[in-house]
Amino acid sequence: MSKAIDDLLHEHHVILTTLRILQKVVIMIKKNSEVSPDDLNTMINFLKEFADKCHHGKEEGILFPAFETAGIPKKMVPSGLC
Repeated sequence: MSKAIDDLLHEHHVILTTLRILQKVVIMIKKNSEVSPDDLNTMINFLKEFADKCHHGKEEGILFPAFETAGIPKKMVPSGLC
């Protein structure tokens, strides 16, 4: 795969890891365990800034239009990239 695709796939892994940690934090909160508000805010800000703006911006602004230009319909894009 290309370096750009490898980078996007790595970013997916990082985002999914953050979401898994956030799931564990939610479980801790439900069990009334102490959770650092700063840590929670850091994770949420990471997801908002990195995942929503940076990562999705690359996909929607560069990758998906490149697929369309190459004649690849969105339904043909590998599921790990959407």
